[in-house]
Amino acid sequence: MLDNISFDSPFEPPFDSSFTSSGTECISFNSRRLVFSSCDFSWQHYSQNSYKYYGVKQPCELANATAKRHSEFIAGRYCAIQAIKRLCYKPISVGQSQVTMQPDRSPLWPEGIIGSISHSSERAIAVVGSARDYVGLGIDCENLPTDTASPDITDLVLKPREQALLLARDQDYPFLLTLAFSAKESLFKALFPSVSALTNLHDFSICSISAKKLALSPSTTISDHWPSKTEFTIDYTEQSGHILTMATVTSDQA
Repeated sequence: MLDNISFDSPFEPPFDSSFTSSGTECISFNSRRLVFSSCDFSWQHYSQNSYKYYGVKQPCELANATAKRHSEFIAGRYCAIQAIKRLCYKPISVGQSQVTMQPDRSPLWPEGIIGSISHSSERAIAVVGSARDYVGLGIDCENLPTDTASPDITDLVLKPREQALLLARDQDYPFLLTLAFSAKESLFKALFPSVSALTNLHDFSICSISAKKLALSPSTTISDHWPSKTEFTIDYTEQSGHILTMATVTSDQA
């Protein structure tokens, strides 16, 4: 079911040049480590033994799920487990590396770990870091749009000012729309554990777009720590037919 398991960082070192590579499985910013794991998967190869084979605990909430949903869950959790094992300096048990499901269906990470999971129809990726370093992490994976992709989600993702900003750029609009959607998804994931008032993608507005970076600001003050003037930098890249975005919120930003 799973192919192409990897631990290569899909992103250029974010923030600034003080990022350094650490092997092929993680990047670090001073003492802040991020570990990635990704894989390709095919839901057609799912079987009842897949959970046991890949060491993923099946949640009761998915008892009646489709083979496609089971495969997405296994692929994402498998990547998360591999990343957690790489993050930890000492061996951990199977139970200590499991990422269970909360009542709202968001991931419940092991104590001391912050992470995020995403998947497209055939690719999954996870990123994890220490809760000492990060308040939130968000990652999102979207298929690159085709030339004929219809921008039917424009009004759900962008306000009129943002639409004008993207249309003014000399770039493919479906790509920019997908990028904006993915970036907002990543930031939503990163902030949601700390800011429960977030409701939709209009809670964030695009400030600027550059090569590999996109800046978002809250549309209104969402907490005492993050007023509307706050800018969050979202890293993005294209990889294997996908757009990947990542938001990081560090402990000194909270």
